[in-house]
Amino acid sequence: MAPSFIAIAGVDHFSRPIDYMHPKLEMGILYSNVHSHNGFMADQHKTRYLPFELYSHFQHPNMAIHICGKLADAIRSTDTATEIRAVTHLTKLLRSSPIRFERVQLNIMADNEYLVNRENRVGLRALADVLENDGMRLILQTNATDMDLLNTLPQNIDILFDASAGRGLPIEEIPPFQGVNRVGIAGGINPFNIAALIEKIEQSDLSTPSYYLDLESGARTEDILSPHLVKTMLDAVYG
Repeated sequence: MAPSFIAIAGVDHFSRPIDYMHPKLEMGILYSNVHSHNGFMADQHKTRYLPFELYSHFQHPNMAIHICGKLADAIRSTDTATEIRAVTHLTKLLRSSPIRFERVQLNIMADNEYLVNRENRVGLRALADVLENDGMRLILQTNATDMDLLNTLPQNIDILFDASAGRGLPIEEIPPFQGVNRVGIAGGINPFNIAALIEKIEQSDLSTPSYYLDLESGARTEDILSPHLVKTMLDAVYG
């Protein structure tokens, strides 16, 4: 079974929406409220006062925003007040954005220890509820290995399995998740190994209503998003 869609993170200053207009493609913007020299992360001085101004030109039917840095850390905080303030800040940010996002990814790399302590998930649940009310879904990036813990998450949270914790290392094993949440698979995916990965998923114990594939570096040439690589990948998966 082919993935329901492919999510590509890291829209950069050179990206043109017309190059990525495919119904099975989701485009993701990386956002941090801390300055980064990374070419595909929004600049602090633009986003602090005028959220996403750099990317207001990038209008795509399927958009996601990936929350990184201190804002993501605050939502993961063990202090409830800090969590709620961060969720409130992010909510205002999203509602003032010129871009309509379908999903919001929280890059906190939730592990078993994080998931087992429900008190640590006040911000997570609050954010999921806010987004659901606004017609968006929350994505939780995780390298957790306890499938029972993951099955306690609300159904409106998409679970992104990334065993390499964002380092882009190839996937060794498909997680044996069996549940109702939508699942994403990430880790070293590129146009040249994606077909073999799909075959591996089909032969695994993964059981979910739908799954998607997530990548960032595998769709780039010299750190710039490549329309050619993206098209090559889409053709390999969907024909």
